[in-house]
Amino acid sequence: MGSVSTSSVLLLLFVVAPIFSKVLKSVDVPAGTTLVLQCHVTGTPLPDISWYHDHKRLPLSHDVTGHGESSSVVIGRLGPEHSGEYVCEAVNVAGETSTSAVICVLGKGVLSVSNAHTLTGDF
Repeated sequence: MGSVSTSSVLLLLFVVAPIFSKVLKSVDVPAGTTLVLQCHVTGTPLPDISWYHDHKRLPLSHDVTGHGESSSVVIGRLGPEHSGEYVCEAVNVAGETSTSAVICVLGKGVLSVSNAHTLTGDF
């Protein structure tokens, strides 16, 4: 009589929903300067990250970068059109989350008293 041998492999897959370890913060910034928005997110599998400005997805370009758990948006020569809400959204099979900030670009003649920035110029 022959014997039958069986073997089995137990494969455990752990999934963890995205969690931001660095979130966005609202800020007032002077026109003409450069702004870097950066977020850090963890999760298993590594989440896909998307950026939005006023509910419109930012296209992938040299301004939007992502490396592993970090993603950033660089906006140079800020103008009034860059003001608004920015959202960084992270999604994987275990869930999704987002962080957001309101960016206010201050032009000539505008003084912000809500931030600690020192602005010089003709006010």
